[in-house]
Amino acid sequence: MHIKFFAHRAHDSRNLLDLYVISAVVAVVATRVFLSVTGYPQLGGNGLHVAHVLWGGMLMAVGSLILLLIRRPNRRVAAVIAGAGFGLFIDEVGKFITTDVNYFFQPAVVIIYLTFVLLWLVCRVIISYASREPYLSPAAYPKKHWQRILVGIYSLFVVFSGTTSVLMIFAGVTMNPLFSYYGANLFSYIAVIINAVYVSLLIYCFELYVRGRRLEALRWLRETTIYSLVLMAPFDFYHEQFLAFGTLLLSVAFIAVVTRPQSRI
Repeated sequence: MHIKFFAHRAHDSRNLLDLYVISAVVAVVATRVFLSVTGYPQLGGNGLHVAHVLWGGMLMAVGSLILLLIRRPNRRVAAVIAGAGFGLFIDEVGKFITTDVNYFFQPAVVIIYLTFVLLWLVCRVIISYASREPYLSPAAYPKKHWQRILVGIYSLFVVFSGTTSVLMIFAGVTMNPLFSYYGANLFSYIAVIINAVYVSLLIYCFELYVRGRRLEALRWLRETTIYSLVLMAPFDFYHEQFLAFGTLLLSVAFIAVVTRPQSRI
């Protein structure tokens, strides 16, 4: 059975999905920054506390009603509003999975991150399957000067992260505490395996580049970056919490500038 989406074309659905997820991420980051700067104020009193999860639910409802009640709804506006609402909702996940209602529960950041990643990946797979189009647009060399600079910066970052991964693998997570975030347990060994695959993919990218197959090397570097965002970034978010967003933004920016632009909504 062929699935039809509310958007007229597959690239519309992909762009709307991107808007939704970006809006949700911005909502989480903005909320965390605002609460940190203002000292975590509470709206309410006399035993009442209006948590921002309620505002998130309200925004998600508004986004849904725009699509349901307006004859020709602005899907971009609905995606931004509903995405912001989802971000406010998922930001409080720590409160709802801990007995002490702990907003600062350390794994909560990983849960938030994985929720966004899985949401984006699964929806992309569905759209690609329904439209019979590739999961991602073809890779392309950036044309603008600032984009080429960004690719250069990211390449240096990849060299650094690859070198760090090699050191982790050869030093051994149980022998060198500098690279051991989790101690001698299953998570450490999983991290080493994931890093070993990451290094292997980087070596393959470098081999393609040396052999003159530069566009293919760029495409594989993009897929390697996606691999790192799915399997390596959760470990970074667990250890570094929201400081890991810096690496995330650089990686996402790289993927964006080396991917052929899609048609606009």
